Amino acid sequence: MKRVNILRQVTLLAVLGASAVIALSASANTVNMKLDARVRGEAMSNLTFVKTTEFDQLSSRFRLHMSVNTDDNTTIVFQPQFTLNPWTANPTPGNDDPNMSSVHQAYIAHKFSDSYSVIVGRGELNYGDGLIVSKEAWDNVGRTFDSFLVKAKWGMAHVDWIYAKMNDAGAEDDSVFGFYATMAFGDAVKEFDVYHLIATLGTTLADDDGTVSGVRVKSNHGAFDYTVEYASQSNDLLTDNDSMADLDLGWEVNAANKIRVNLGYTMASKMYNSLASSQNIGLGIANQFSRNNINDVNLGVTGMFADKYKAGFAYHMFTRNDNAVASSGGQNSASTSDDVAKEIDLTVSTDLTKGYNLALGYASVTPDKFLEDAGMTEAFSYAYFQFTATY
Repeated sequence: MKRVNILRQVTLLAVLGASAVIALSASANTVNMKLDARVRGEAMSNLTFVKTTEFDQLSSRFRLHMSVNTDDNTTIVFQPQFTLNPWTANPTPGNDDPNMSSVHQAYIAHKFSDSYSVIVGRGELNYGDGLIVSKEAWDNVGRTFDSFLVKAKWGMAHVDWIYAKMNDAGAEDDSVFGFYATMAFGDAVKEFDVYHLIATLGTTLADDDGTVSGVRVKSNHGAFDYTVEYASQSNDLLTDNDSMADLDLGWEVNAANKIRVNLGYTMASKMYNSLASSQNIGLGIANQFSRNNINDVNLGVTGMFADKYKAGFAYHMFTRNDNAVASSGGQNSASTSDDVAKEIDLTVSTDLTKGYNLALGYASVTPDKFLEDAGMTEAFSYAYFQFTATY
């Protein structure tokens, strides 16, 4: 019965989307369609750093992206999505039915002039490196927002005025509004971002309204590049401001093979709230720690070999930012140690042919004294393969 219901939902979404395209195509200047398909298998062992059985999962995602330009200034986008976890040892956390269809994106974009445009509807939002607002590209379902955007452009400056729902729950919903501005200053600073967002988290904590303000700078000088971001956060329930900082320094040691060495540092204070970010960005592919009471010093190298394979290696050292508050994992530990864990990541990917990509990854996370004092003594391992196709 469940499969029948899912099939009906997918059929309805396809019919609605096709009907919209057919209805609008008569007067449209341009109609574009693209299909993205993704299949990923994951294997994990020693979850929560204790001796456990393995967790295996095979998931898939299909998105049909349809856009219609009704005239030179208006674009209508409709993107249904179907996600499937047909083989899983445990259900997806927080999702009783991992097999579902939905409208991933459905919005109207209208350009009033070269300087001003608006976007209304459900769509992805992704700013900077995704540390504040992200579309969660790795997640099987992803993240979209019911939002209203006013986009302004003056020379090299771009500003988005944002009102978006993070979680729609009636009178007690989660929403965010504010602005995200991006500027460029020639070759000296290629990306300079400033943002200020006000969040109303009605369902997360009572009266937990707060703000996050930050700055991000990204550029390169010859073979050297850097990205630095800092955000300060406050809310009604905290007496002290919390903050997040992220630094990445890179050096391209071999341009022909795109070999890049990087040194990175991440800090998130004890009560920092990641809002709508991809929490594990830069914190290792094992996704064991979030940006909350955590420090991470990491070293990595990426490069191409045999002209078509991209490989990567990363080493992370995680410590607590505040030893009075538990970090991700080991919440019940009475340890006074700040040493949380170390992680090694290995990745490789290749374009099989145009539109087809295969990616493989492996991570091992070894607990340090803080986790060991909580009885979490076993190394966690994670491996995945992912195949994507775009038509």
